[in-house]
Amino acid sequence: MQPLNSDLSPRSPAYAANAAALQTEIDILRAAEQKVRDKAEEARPRFQQRNKLLPRERIGMLLDRGSPFLEVCTLAGYKMGAEKDGSMGGGGMSCGVGCV
Repeated sequence: MQPLNSDLSPRSPAYAANAAALQTEIDILRAAEQKVRDKAEEARPRFQQRNKLLPRERIGMLLDRGSPFLEVCTLAGYKMGAEKDGSMGGGGMSCGVGCV
């Protein structure tokens, strides 16, 4: 396979500015994902009262021990439902790829 040539310089000011802007967007994304996880944790007492596991705990029990799980669609339906704060991202579902 032929290598792709690039004039991109990781030391250039433009590169640094783009990297910083992208990191800001990634931080916003990660904060929104954390808000979804925090909302799920708020439900923990109700689940425990009913002797049930949280969805991510059930997924963890399905997976092969020690195997990774790549969660996808973490923010599907973000700010689309009755909640407009983004706390129900993922459309109320967990979706991903793992080894079972």
